[in-house]
Amino acid sequence: MKGKMKKLAALALAAIMVLAMGMTAVAAEPVNSNKGGNATVTIENSAKGETYTFYKVFDARVSDGDNAQITGYALPDGASEAWKSALVNSNVFEEINGTIVVKENATTATIQNEIESWITAEYVTETFHTDGIGGSLQVTNLPYGYYYITSGVGSMVMLNNTNPNMTIRDKNSSTPSWPTDPEGDPKGKVILVNNSEVDSTTVAIGDTVTYQIKVNTKNYEQGVDDENFKQIASYTITDTPAAGITIQSINSIVVVEGTGNDAETHTLSPYNETSNTTGYTLTNRNNQNLAGGFSVLLPWVNGSNESIYDNDAQIIITYTAVVNANATTTNENSASFTWTYVEGGQPDTPPTPDKTDVYTFSFDLVKTNAQNAVLPGAVFELYASNPDDVVEGETAPSALAFVVVDGVYRLATNGDTTTTTEITAGNVNIKGLSGTATYWLKEKTAPIGYNKLESAIEVKKAEPAAGATAEAILDTYTNNATVTNGTYTEGGIEVENLTGSLLPSTGGIGTTIFYVVGGILVIGAGILLITKKRMGKNN
Repeated sequence: MKGKMKKLAALALAAIMVLAMGMTAVAAEPVNSNKGGNATVTIENSAKGETYTFYKVFDARVSDGDNAQITGYALPDGASEAWKSALVNSNVFEEINGTIVVKENATTATIQNEIESWITAEYVTETFHTDGIGGSLQVTNLPYGYYYITSGVGSMVMLNNTNPNMTIRDKNSSTPSWPTDPEGDPKGKVILVNNSEVDSTTVAIGDTVTYQIKVNTKNYEQGVDDENFKQIASYTITDTPAAGITIQSINSIVVVEGTGNDAETHTLSPYNETSNTTGYTLTNRNNQNLAGGFSVLLPWVNGSNESIYDNDAQIIITYTAVVNANATTTNENSASFTWTYVEGGQPDTPPTPDKTDVYTFSFDLVKTNAQNAVLPGAVFELYASNPDDVVEGETAPSALAFVVVDGVYRLATNGDTTTTTEITAGNVNIKGLSGTATYWLKEKTAPIGYNKLESAIEVKKAEPAAGATAEAILDTYTNNATVTNGTYTEGGIEVENLTGSLLPSTGGIGTTIFYVVGGILVIGAGILLITKKRMGKNN
């Protein structure tokens, strides 16, 4: 059991040491916990405006006498039956002879997860709260025990008569930032697709895209020396769309305090100097209403310079946009944010803008003969579903409409007045489509002397690989053909036509009449020739 007790202490000490590396010695501001104990915890780099909570998870058992020693750890007196049951079923702790020890396979991470589950279930009831001061924070008069400290620290601390004074370091940033994914990449600007957040997507011209901007806020920005801090007065978030993206409307602007079940969402409305002084101010960019982008200013302090929201609150802006006729294959949309200080000024280097990409699909349609020579004169129509698969009683699909500019067929929008459903090939480019939709080409007219395709053909497309780079995604959604001196080599969508006549298998007589008449003429000429020869012999 001594070994398991040592491991419990080692795991707690390891968590502390990792956080304490690199800290500088500064004068601590004492805060009396009024808990009547003899232990002290010092939090280096405490964040101004942050609330630190000390959870006393286990009581320390102390021997009697003048040289009292810690003999073990136990659940606090009055622990609930549910907590006792949770301890029995714990994956990391066990109770041996009335003393709680750690299991052999436990790690710092598994201990932390177990304790957090107990806190969530409200088993742990003895707590102490204090606010950060922007520097070294010293909490005194804590009883001996096993503590878990939250809000930026996430540290286990074992306080006893051999370790009565512990120092830990708040490892969280005290600068506003974008949220990040598990790999640490920014996720401040995202696209919402089927309730998932993605960095890129593919749609067709005319489709609507839903965007979201998120900012992790701070009420104070702390200096590099951990002592100098500035109170933040306001945040400004700016969105800049590409020419191919038209912003339509802002769905919501909210500030979320807390996380999980404790989260509280504040839905904001526009600023009003008499009735809503904490509302947002929306500014349209380039005098284009929302179409050219926007900036949102959010006040972060009230008239008394008190922070309006909790530290670490998150700003979330949700809005919709339409992919317009100016869309290219790649359409970038970027977001940036900055802030101001109560004392004036703003940061010298705000966070790098975050961006998303919306892709459209384009391909070259090439009409060739059996020798890969490009054939002019074919006419096609493009469909979003197979026009040959219409069953009785269903309405046949309509061909997609296009606008032709410099020989390029761009998918038409509702605002286009001069459109066509006929695509004349040769070798032409078709653009503005979705990279995930299925399209079908139907030949309406074949080149003179060639057979028309009897059935529609599917436009084959590749899918970007998971984790593909922006360059690789762009290459996937751009299916260009290589044609040299009128000869097709590769790429694009090649449609081959063959020469000759097709004999109908059912229905009208088609070219059969010509073969029948030709046959009769040949037979008649043969009979006439034989008859003339016989007449010549008789003469």
